[in-house]
Amino acid sequence: MSKVSSVLKSLVRDWSEEGAAERSQSYQPILDGVEKYLSLDGSMNHPPRLVVPGAGVGRLALELYARGYEVQGNEFSFHMLLASDFILNGGCSPERPFAISPWLTETRNVRCAADRAR
Repeated sequence: MSKVSSVLKSLVRDWSEEGAAERSQSYQPILDGVEKYLSLDGSMNHPPRLVVPGAGVGRLALELYARGYEVQGNEFSFHMLLASDFILNGGCSPERPFAISPWLTETRNVRCAADRAR
């Protein structure tokens, strides 16, 4: 799989409604475990600090941050870093939505042309 194709599919999984079920299966156990073992009860001077290795396009890091943790996402892939920077730093917003079609070049599991453009 090409790096660009991998990034586009990660964007769908992590940031679209279509990817919500897979995202929940992947991230919810992690979120539950973090909340169980690293409480935000206010007993510390600052929130617990977390590192998300292999942060991909940044959704898990953002979810942890939204719960009140200090989070650092680390990613080796320059392609993933570019995409996460775009998403997390204002490149996409409700005022400026956009659509991507990561399956446009796929030839497997395609019943009609519209399947590729979803």
